[in-house]
Amino acid sequence: MTKKPTYEELEQRIKELEKEAVEHKRSKEELQTILNVVPVMIFQKDRDGKTIRTNQAFDNMIGLSKEQIIGKTTDELFPEHGKDMIKDDQEVIESGKQKFDIIEHYDSP
Repeated sequence: MTKKPTYEELEQRIKELEKEAVEHKRSKEELQTILNVVPVMIFQKDRDGKTIRTNQAFDNMIGLSKEQIIGKTTDELFPEHGKDMIKDDQEVIESGKQKFDIIEHYDSP
């Protein structure tokens, strides 16, 4: 049976969690800065195909703000070619293996 933490132990744990949260936020901001200086389009999607992160080159290339992009699916962002992109995504998810040399077409403004 585990003993209940003391008030001081809880206070210490809260301080540790607050510090971790600040470090996590800083790391996310650093990653975004790095992604934004890369001149090629980079975007990340979740397993449901919703966009969760993009870089500035991606935003500029499709002509939308980050707020207009985040949460959107490939079909919503690329109506003409989304189905092909989703097919590639599913193959990667199902096989667990990367695909290289994928050429995906899209229409930009």
